[in-house]
Amino acid sequence: MIRAWTCYLIWLAAVLGANIFLNTAETALLLILSIVIPLIGIVIYFAVPPAISIKVTFPESTDKKQTVKGEIWIQNRSILPYIRVCFSLYGKNQITGETMEFLIKGSVPSRGATRLSVKMRDDFCGKITFSASPVKVYDMFLLSFRKKSVPVEGSILVLPDWLSHEIPPFFAGETDIEATEYASDQPGIDRSEPFGYREYHPGDSPKDIHWKLTQKLGHMTVREGGNPVSKSVLLLLDTSAGEQRPDYALRDSMLEAFVTVSRNLLSQGTAHTMAWQDQNKREWVSYDIRSEDDFGSVLSQILSASMEQDQISCLEHYWENCPDDRVDNVICVLHTMPSLEMARDQKITILLAESQKKHDRYREGSAEIVPFTPQELQDDLFCLSI
Repeated sequence: MIRAWTCYLIWLAAVLGANIFLNTAETALLLILSIVIPLIGIVIYFAVPPAISIKVTFPESTDKKQTVKGEIWIQNRSILPYIRVCFSLYGKNQITGETMEFLIKGSVPSRGATRLSVKMRDDFCGKITFSASPVKVYDMFLLSFRKKSVPVEGSILVLPDWLSHEIPPFFAGETDIEATEYASDQPGIDRSEPFGYREYHPGDSPKDIHWKLTQKLGHMTVREGGNPVSKSVLLLLDTSAGEQRPDYALRDSMLEAFVTVSRNLLSQGTAHTMAWQDQNKREWVSYDIRSEDDFGSVLSQILSASMEQDQISCLEHYWENCPDDRVDNVICVLHTMPSLEMARDQKITILLAESQKKHDRYREGSAEIVPFTPQELQDDLFCLSI
């Protein structure tokens, strides 16, 4: 804009000089038009609100450390052409919080669109969402501009390197969520697995009467069915940053471990639940993962699990939000040790992300602690027992 004003002032000085020395009607008219036309243009551009929209198109997903090409579409729905639009485009990784910036300049025709190419690369996994600074829209002489806040459409998933982690199958025993055990403390409705026998009470179904035992004991006896209890695995991701957020590499490795464990369980036919505290909505979210389709349908949400300041760990969030849950195996991925005071009679495995490993595997109360580092994730999770 400084260059435009410089050129305009030089033009005005030249026209004014010609008007002084020549003093003709033509030079006077030229001076008037040189002032009036830019002024009218500025008034028109300020009177008509900009009708700009921005859309960013990238492939749906890409791998870490890979440069990917995309396009920025700037749509103008106004009858006014925009000689220049200028704004900063920001791409934010929801997992790490890392933000990349692109300075965008271009022109957009009346009721038309402009397509600009852009490249990006991210060394860490996560969902990249885009936003923009207020768009500067210049008048046709580039002498002034006005700002317009514009939402940006588009995102891209930077995938974890789960396929590169050749981790042997976990020892998961019989932890298929579809399999059943039977509660030892209360009856149920499954007649195929008797819980026990008792005297008949009014209202009991005739189907539950055990006729042979009734004849033997001399009074009506009822067979109580078993109460099936699903065996289950719960996989937790800690999104609580505490007073200080872990660095990008540590956050990236936490998600890598979270996803790697899930896919390894699926490869063994072990269904499970993935859960975490959604820090943006301030609510507990969980998803049942029984197949690759289930995993694919929640991948975007997993890669959007941003880490924010929160003094409560994922384990404590789980205990608060699901006080009546009974899970056979709880696996949590954290970067700081949580309080285990509320620990239930559940098997807890803590995958503890550390920048530098301080300990080998160890136990603390009812929990097994498995430290891992971003550099040695594959070796640290080797033969993980669940």
